Amino acid sequence: MATWLNYTRDLGPTSNLDGYSSSVPNGGNPYGNQMAGIVNHSAEGYFGTGNPSSVMRARGNSWHFTVLKNGKVWQHYPLEAMCWHAGSKANYRYIGIEHEGKAGEALTTAQLAATIKLNAAIARNRGWVSIKRGVTGFQHNDFMATSCPSGRIPWSKIEAGTKVAAPTVPVGIWSDVKQISLSVTLQEPTYLVKLPDRAAVKLLAKGTKLSVKGLWHDTYYITPYSFDKKIANGFAKSATINKEDDMNEEAINALIQKRIEEHVKKVQHFGSNYPFVWQQITDNIKGLNSRLIQEIKALIKGVSVTPEEARTIAQEEDRKQKITK
Repeated sequence: MATWLNYTRDLGPTSNLDGYSSSVPNGGNPYGNQMAGIVNHSAEGYFGTGNPSSVMRARGNSWHFTVLKNGKVWQHYPLEAMCWHAGSKANYRYIGIEHEGKAGEALTTAQLAATIKLNAAIARNRGWVSIKRGVTGFQHNDFMATSCPSGRIPWSKIEAGTKVAAPTVPVGIWSDVKQISLSVTLQEPTYLVKLPDRAAVKLLAKGTKLSVKGLWHDTYYITPYSFDKKIANGFAKSATINKEDDMNEEAINALIQKRIEEHVKKVQHFGSNYPFVWQQITDNIKGLNSRLIQEIKALIKGVSVTPEEARTIAQEEDRKQKITK
């Protein structure tokens, strides 16, 4: 495989590729570079109107990329090529980049931007987090007695410019999710859905027991796994409610409200003319809720009662419990 990045090609001579036979890994293969990092060089000269490949032919050496002072980048060989640019300790392992210019000259603004982009492109291709000095980024003088790259490589800027941004916590639904902790059982089949659009992910069977760590908009539960991994999947809270129990609670609430309304009307009717009855009814109301709840629960235990049926029961109860006049 030959890896060419999205740059203009200026092909170097294949005869200038290094070869070490069996003395280094893949030494007999001119395209056996391990591609373990980058060596940034200073060209210590200028290319003028000519192409860098002509310099390679004249000198007999080779490198993968050239970054000109005006920001133009040439690629001369595929990344896999074992170029001759940094000596036998580096050529079989690293990708070489030459930067036009000489010692004492900082990279131009265009050149710096171009080399950061090039270093980043190689890093992404190789799966590296960044080009970091001594880890994935090296200099010619790390391997040979030379002044190259003459202090011209701004490593801190290259590392910062090539570093993959740290993953951010997805916003999505999470600002509206409340952390809770409970266990539930599905009372009916329901779908695990993608929130917030509620697209179906998979069907969950009735009777499935699930742990819950998040609650979205008080309507969808989120499992600990989805909560911790910030996967926006949830299942309906309503699918965990026993509908028979829910109906009974509804009936109980209707009965309680009905009885309170009736007693209030009687207080209003008798109170002004019968102070004793007022006190009696007021005392009755104080204990009404707790007593009535017990009475109604005993009455409808195990039976589903609609609000309409609850009102009928309340009326019948009123007839049985007459107020003393």
